[in-house]
Amino acid sequence: MTTETNPDNSPSVSVVDAPPTPAELKIAFRALAAEIGPRCKLSISVAPEHSDRLLWACCYPKGYGSKVGAPSETFSVYVDTWANLLSEIRAEWAKLSTNSRAQTIRDMALAIIRITADLGQCTDAALRTEFDPSDVERYGEDAVAQANDMAELGPFEIIATSGANAEAA
Repeated sequence: MTTETNPDNSPSVSVVDAPPTPAELKIAFRALAAEIGPRCKLSISVAPEHSDRLLWACCYPKGYGSKVGAPSETFSVYVDTWANLLSEIRAEWAKLSTNSRAQTIRDMALAIIRITADLGQCTDAALRTEFDPSDVERYGEDAVAQANDMAELGPFEIIATSGANAEAA
């Protein structure tokens, strides 16, 4: 909001910088959540008690309480404007998304190996019991490649160690 002066020198307030309407915010935050992922949930609050900033958002890229993915994927941002809130969520997710993708692929690769060992094959249906269908679609091919790379590291063995982590005699 900006303050200007009327011809009679009385103050005039311009609404050029008016905040978005709740409907506009809903559309913007739903679009942002969809960019992050199919299960993404955003919690938005006007909460001055959280910090010295007025607006707070918590992003749950894998959904609320999801067992898939590292807890560190959940993040919060604190800002003063709605536009900054959207851009800060995007910026923070940009920092975390590469690690999130790599961790999802690794977890899926290990699941492919385990399911194949248990059932003799790994089906998309079996993977969907542990991963979101869109993640199976998005990361499945990379997870299969990583599972094959992991399997090529065999034969496997447990090597006895000595030192700080060794079993006491």
